[in-house]
Amino acid sequence: LSHDQQAEHFSRLITLLTATPAYTPNEADITLTALAAKLTELKAANTAVINAATACSNSRITRNEELYHPRTGLIATAVSVKKYIKSVYGATSPQYKQVSGIRFKYR
Repeated sequence: LSHDQQAEHFSRLITLLTATPAYTPNEADITLTALAAKLTELKAANTAVINAATACSNSRITRNEELYHPRTGLIATAVSVKKYIKSVYGATSPQYKQVSGIRFKYR
C-alpha cells in the first residue's frame, strides 16, 4: 500500500471508532483525539515528502539541462574549449596535452 492509502485506511478506522460509542480506551495514546492527531501528523509528513520529491526532481532536471544541453551545457562548452586550445596551440603543444586527458562524456 502507498502512504496515501495507509493514511486513508487509518482515517476510515478513526471514523469507524468515532461511530462506536463503546470505544473508550484507558490508554491515552489510542484515544480518538490522539489518533486524530496522529493522522494529521501522518498527512503532514506525507505532504512534506511529496514536496521534497518534487523539488528534488526539478533540481535534477535543471542539473541535467546545465550539464548536457547540446549547445550551452557544461560538457558541450568543455569540448569546445578543448577544440579551441587544440586549434590555437596545436595538437602536440603542452597546453593541449594538459586538457586532452580530461574526459567528458554525455550520459
